Amino acid sequence: MRVRPEEFLLSRLSREDADAVRAAGEEKPFAAGAELITPGVSRRELVVIEHGFVKVARRHGEREVVLSVHGPGELMGEIALLDRRDHAASVTALTAGSALHLMAPAFWGLLSELPHLNRSIIGTVTTRLRDAGNQRGEQLAATAIVRVAGRIMWLAERFGVATEDAVRIDIPLTQAELSSWAGVSRETGVRALRQLRDAGWIRLERRRILVTDTAAVHRFVAADVAAPI
Repeated sequence: MRVRPEEFLLSRLSREDADAVRAAGEEKPFAAGAELITPGVSRRELVVIEHGFVKVARRHGEREVVLSVHGPGELMGEIALLDRRDHAASVTALTAGSALHLMAPAFWGLLSELPHLNRSIIGTVTTRLRDAGNQRGEQLAATAIVRVAGRIMWLAERFGVATEDAVRIDIPLTQAELSSWAGVSRETGVRALRQLRDAGWIRLERRRILVTDTAAVHRFVAADVAAPI
């Protein structure tokens, strides 16, 4: 399992157009914990994750709310770049990696030169808005354990690595971060993870989740059953 092709910005382009985008930007490494985008800052650039994983989050007082998780091929900062406003959320590295940074003048120049880039940006933003809407509906209607299971399946379908007996998710989200992303408290999230583990559907390792029965988790999320066991 890997990220869906439509999630990749550059995969929507021809090789020549993708090379032009790369040539116009600068690839920079980042360390785990580094902040790639800072809320309230008006730095005009598009960031395309090349390697590694990041989380998008907002702070409400002392509480951090995780909004989404992204990986290789995905773009960050496109909304602030398009509407010319400050960034509304932070983008923080969950792992070490690298990203392509494309400053606003280069970005706008490419848009005028590469018609397919416009469609690529629109397609990527549309997919992200659809995912956000689905997540919002899930948080409003689903039980806490289904929310947590839904986030796990989202990660497995996009970033999971198939092994002999499981789908491995090598993204070091803490239990608090996963719970926040699912819209539940840490205590509720931990309890949900324990239930999913006890049902034999997942295994928990340090900063890693293995989905041992993807079909069962998928059915559970789709049916929104109140309890798995």
